[in-house]
Amino acid sequence: MQTEYLVINMIPREDMVIERSILEKHGYRVEQGSGDSVEELIQKARGAHALIGSHQPYTRKAFEELKLLKIIALIGVGHDTVDLKAAEDHGIRVTNVPDLITDPVADHTLGLILALIRKIPQGFDQVKRGVWESRMWKWAPNVSKLSSLTAGIIGFGRTGQAVAKRLKAFGTRIMAFDPYLKQVDDPDVTLFSSLKELLPIVDILCLHAFLSNETYNMIGEAELKSMKRTAILVNASRGALINEKSLYTALCQGWIAGAALDVMEPEPPSNDNPLLKSDRVIITPHVAFYSQESLIEQRKRTAEEVVRALQGLPALHPLTKA
Repeated sequence: MQTEYLVINMIPREDMVIERSILEKHGYRVEQGSGDSVEELIQKARGAHALIGSHQPYTRKAFEELKLLKIIALIGVGHDTVDLKAAEDHGIRVTNVPDLITDPVADHTLGLILALIRKIPQGFDQVKRGVWESRMWKWAPNVSKLSSLTAGIIGFGRTGQAVAKRLKAFGTRIMAFDPYLKQVDDPDVTLFSSLKELLPIVDILCLHAFLSNETYNMIGEAELKSMKRTAILVNASRGALINEKSLYTALCQGWIAGAALDVMEPEPPSNDNPLLKSDRVIITPHVAFYSQESLIEQRKRTAEEVVRALQGLPALHPLTKA
C-alpha cells in the first residue's frame, strides 16, 4: 500500500466519512482543507498529492507551486475555475463527475419554471398576508398552460436533454441551441444554429451551457431585448452566463416577464444587488445540484477517481490528457 500519499478535501465538510472509508482503505492520509484564493490554496495544499475540489482557483500559478500534486478530482460537473491547459502542462490529472446531478438539476429547473409560470410565490405571499383571492386573473391575468408554450434550451447536453424530457411530458414545444451539436436524435426537438433566431420565439429560456470565454455574459442587453415581453428566463448553470445588470434592466423595462436563478455572479450576491428585491425574480442559493442520493454517490465516485489516479489507472471521466 502507498502510505505516503496525502489527499486534501478542499470542500467544507462536517465529516469526511465517505471519503475516508475509500481513501484510508488504500493507506492514503486524508485531511480537510480550504482555499478561496490562490494564495490560500497554495498554502493549504502544498503537501498534497491529490485534491478533492470544487470552485477553488486552480490556476497556473497554483500548479507551479504544488509540486506534488497528481490529481484534482472535482466533485461536480463545472470546471470553469480550472486552467486545464496549465494542468496538462504540469502533468496534473483533472476529473469530474458529469452524470450524477443531471436529474436534480433538471427537477429544480422544472420547479423554477412552474413557480414562475404559475405565479406560485405571489400566491403564497398573498395567503400569508391574509388575502384569499382565487380569481387568479385579477392578480395574474397572463398565466398560460405549459402545453401552449415553447421552451428554448441553451446547452443540449445531459441536463438540457433531461429538462426537455420533463417539459415534453407537459406538452411544451422544445427548441434547442448548442453550437457543439449538428443534430439531435429526438424528432420532437428543433435544433437552431443561431441564438439570434431562437430567442424571439421562445416563451421559456433555460440555460444549461458550460461557462467559458465564449459563453461569458452570453445573455445581455441585446439578447434580452430580442425576447418576448412575456418570456421567462431560468438559469441553473452558471451565474456569469447572464449579465445581471442587463437582466435587472430588462425586468424593470418589461423586456421579459420574469427570471429564476439558482446561480449568480458572484456568489453569494451582495446585499445591495437589486435582483434580490425584484418581485419578478425567484432566487435559490445554488442548490439545484443537490439530492441526498446524488451527493453520496458523487462523494464516492470522486474519491474513487483519486484512488485510480494514485494507482496509475486511467480516469473514468478525464478532463485533461495528463
